[in-house]
Amino acid sequence: MKTELKKYLKNVDLVLIIAIFLIVSIGIAFVYTASYNMQNFVSLFTKQIVSIILGFSLLLIFSLINYNSYYNIIKYFYIFSILLLVLVLFFGKTVKGARSWFDFYFISFQPTELSRIFVILTFTVFIDKNIKNVKSFLVFIQSFLLFSPILILIAMQPDFGAILTFFPVIFGICFLSNMRKIYLFSILFFIFFVSIIPLIRTFFITTDSLLLKYFTVNWTVFSLLILAIFIYIVLKMLKINFHKLIYIYFSILAIFSVNIGFIIDSYLKTYQRNRLIAFLNPELDKLGAGYNIIQSKIAIGSGGLLGKGLKSGTQTQLGFVPERHTDFIFSVIGEESGFLLASFTILLYLLICYRIFLIAKNAKDRFGSLICSSFLILFSFFVILNIGFVLGLLPVTGVPLPLISYGGSSFIVTCIMLGIILNVGIERYAN
Repeated sequence: MKTELKKYLKNVDLVLIIAIFLIVSIGIAFVYTASYNMQNFVSLFTKQIVSIILGFSLLLIFSLINYNSYYNIIKYFYIFSILLLVLVLFFGKTVKGARSWFDFYFISFQPTELSRIFVILTFTVFIDKNIKNVKSFLVFIQSFLLFSPILILIAMQPDFGAILTFFPVIFGICFLSNMRKIYLFSILFFIFFVSIIPLIRTFFITTDSLLLKYFTVNWTVFSLLILAIFIYIVLKMLKINFHKLIYIYFSILAIFSVNIGFIIDSYLKTYQRNRLIAFLNPELDKLGAGYNIIQSKIAIGSGGLLGKGLKSGTQTQLGFVPERHTDFIFSVIGEESGFLLASFTILLYLLICYRIFLIAKNAKDRFGSLICSSFLILFSFFVILNIGFVLGLLPVTGVPLPLISYGGSSFIVTCIMLGIILNVGIERYAN
C-alpha cells in the first residue's frame, strides 16, 4: 500500500493538485460569505461541503482509472447521456426558464453537465480512430452529427448558454487534429452567424430601430444581400483559393447559419433577451435587465486593493449582487478581498490551465493528448466566460466559475474531468 502511494505521489502532478486545492479553498470561503445572510445558509453550505467531499473522492478515483479504458465503452455512456437529456425534458425541474434539472428532493442534478464530458470523450475517440481520414469531408460531417443530438436536446430545454460551451471544444479538437482549413473556417463561420443574429436583433430592439421590422420579416433577403459580399471578402483576405464551388458552399452555409440564428432568436426567453440587452446597454434598464451587471461592477470596483473583508461587503451582504454565491461569486471575491485576491485567483486558474497544457503536451499517446486538450479548452472557456460577464465584457450566460461557484453538478463533473487529466499524466510513466 505504501509503495503504491509513493508511486502515485511520484507520478501525479502535485502542482496541479495544490492549485486545485487552493482554488477550492477560495471557493469554500466565498460561498460561505456570499450565502451567510441567506435564510437557507446552513442547508446550502452543507450541500456544498458534501459536493466537495464527493467531488474530491471522484477526482481520486478517476485519477486511478486508466483513461484508455474509456476507449471502447464511451459510446454506451454517450447513449446514456442522450437518454438522460430526453428524460429531463419530461420529468425535469424548470430552473431559470430551462427544464434542465432532475430534483430528487435530497439532491438536484443537471444532466447537461455530465453529457458534456461524455460527448467530449466520444468525440476524442472518434477523431483518434479516424485520424488518417480527418481531412475528409465525411469525417467533418460525422463530427457535427455526433454533437447534433446533444445540442438539439439541450436547445429544447432551452439552455443556449450550455450549447455555447460546446463550440470551442468542437473547433479546438478539429484544429488540433489538423482538419482542413476550409472545415475549420466553416465552424467559425457557423458560430459567428448563429451568435450574431440574436445580438443584432436585440441591438435594434434597444435602439428602437426601423430596421427591426425589415430584419425580422425579410431575413432571407437580408442574408442574401450581405452574406455573398461578406464571404467573398473573407475568402480573399484569408487567401483561400477562390473557386465557384467554395463560394456556393459558403453561401449555402451562411444562409443555413442565419436561419438557425433566427430560429434560436425566436425561442429566446424574456430573461435571455434581457441578458443580451444588459450586455449591449446595461444603463438602458438600470433596475431591470441591466441591474445584475451594474451591481456586479459596483461590487468589484468598491473592493479596492485589499477589499472590505469577509462578510463585510455591502453590495454582497445587503443582497444587491444577484446570484452572489453562484454565477456572480467573482464579484464577491473582488468586493470583500479586493484586487489582490481576485488577481491571485486568476493566476491560479492560469496555473491550472498551464499544468493541463503540459500534461496534454507530454501525454504518451494522441488520445490522452486530445482528452486533456479538449478539457483544457472547456475549463478555460468557462473561466473566461464567467469572469467576462461578471465584469460586463460578455453577455451573461449563467455559466458557473469552475471549482468556486456553488453547485454540486458543476463541481463534481469538473472534478471527474480533472481526475481523468491527472490519470493521463500518471500513465505517461507507466511501463
